This record gives sequence, C-alpha cells and structure tokens, in this order.
Amino acid sequence: MFSTYLAKLMLLVFVAGTSIEANAQAKCPGGAVQTLYNLKHNVRTGKENTPKKIFGYSDEALRVCADNATAQALAAELFTILGASVPRPQDKFTAYSKAWDALYNHGKVYKSLETVPKVKTADGTMQPLFTNANTIPVLKQVIVGLANLDSQVYSHDMFIPTYTTQKRCPHRVDSRVSIEAQALFEWADTDAKRRTALARLEGLWTVCPHYRSKTLSYHLAQMNTERAQHNLDKNLKPEVGLRYATHARTYANHNMDMKRERHVNNNWSSTDDQKLKNITKKTQQKIQGGR
Repeated sequence: MFSTYLAKLMLLVFVAGTSIEANAQAKCPGGAVQTLYNLKHNVRTGKENTPKKIFGYSDEALRVCADNATAQALAAELFTILGASVPRPQDKFTAYSKAWDALYNHGKVYKSLETVPKVKTADGTMQPLFTNANTIPVLKQVIVGLANLDSQVYSHDMFIPTYTTQKRCPHRVDSRVSIEAQALFEWADTDAKRRTALARLEGLWTVCPHYRSKTLSYHLAQMNTERAQHNLDKNLKPEVGLRYATHARTYANHNMDMKRERHVNNNWSSTDDQKLKNITKKTQQKIQGGR
C-alpha cells in the first residue's frame, strides 16, 4: 500500500498550508483532533494512502500536541498503520518507534483529559471521540512489532540491558504493564523470543515497582521456567538454567502472594509450581554431578 521511503521522512519539514501545522509558539492547533480523525477515516476507507502525508500529520501531532491525549492516541494509530504496511524493517522501526512515543505521551496526559472531544463524523453528526480503548490493541501491535524488529538488528532501547538503569516507568497504570506482558508472552514461542521478551518485561519489573501486576509476575515466571527447561533440554550450562529457575521462583512467589483473580489466566497453579520444582531439582543435580 505504501512506498518504502518512510525512514527518510524523519527529517521531514512540514509544508505550509496544512491544518495541523505548528504556529510560532508550537501550540497544538484547535482543529488537530478533527484533522487526525479525518485522516484516519480516509486511511481506513482507502481514500488516503500517501505515506508522506500520513507520516507528516502524525509526526507534527506527536511534536506539538504532546499534551493532548486524544491527538496522541490518533497519531499512535496512524503510525501503527504505517508500521504494518511498509515492507522494509528500517521503515517499520521508524513508524513503530514513533507510535511508541505517541503512546507514551498519551499515557502521561490521559488522566488529565477533562472532557471527551467531539468530532464531525462522515455522516455530518457531532459525536464524542473515545480513543483510550483503541490504544490497547495499538500498544500490543507496537510492542510486538518492535520485538520482532529486535531480531533484525533494529533494537529499540526498551530491549537493551541499560534500559533498567536509564529509564523511568513508561506507564501510569498497571493495566498497560499487563497488556505488554500478555502480548509478549503470546508472541514469545521460541527461546530466542523469550530472551527478547524478558529483557523488556524484567526491565518493567525493575522500573515500575508500583505496577507489578499479577499478569506481569505470572508471565515472567512462565517464561523464566521455559528458559530453564530449554537450558536443561539442550544440556547447556546448568548454572545459567538455575538462574532462570531462581528468577521464576521469585516471580511465582509474588504472583501467589497476590489475591487470586477469577476468570483470568494469570494465577500460578500447583501444576506450574511442581514443574518449576522438578526443573530446579534436575538442574541442581546437574551442577552437583559436574563438580
């Protein structure tokens, strides 16, 4: 659908005459939300497929409307559409990274949204525009998109070891931490992917001590258990496997200490616990046998 030069637009200078252009004080224009809403509608219906325009409007909104939660949610959606549509990894990385920045801004200012803005819809009526729920699938897609790119040498800083020492918690509610945990757990179906997922989620565990949700601890326990099992199956260094098992135990204990949640698959079970105990025992035996 889109051409492959998106990365070059990082240096885009927005042309005069667009309705979301920044003024001298770089304030968010009053019509920004309506403009972005119209653009998203046109993209979804196939009326607009020019990457320069889509990227340009979204990037300008990201820059000058950082304190407008609705504008940031719409910009994140548009960047994510681009990320899913362009073929080159470097272009996907640019789009998804921008989408992440917009989601980050949205999370910071959403609670300050006093009134839900209204927009003129395609049928000419004015309707309230609720965008917070839309950020959930967008967040899932962006996190998984960036995780996929990590294996293609396009690594976002959320996946590097220094993340935990350089960053503050990117979220203001534990539900978003849980969304990331669930999305990465479902994506990580190989040991290599689990390594990438754990880099992010253990980073969140460290920098978000107030948002250590039951879902986060559950998936951290599960993925560390699977890495310990993989280490055992492949006859790799047992000391490394024991480290995974020890981490899994820490997260499992945290999960079990929290109130059990009904109808949600994030409760560490007795079956899970027995599996971890067996892996730990076998790994310890290998260490003792190698001495």
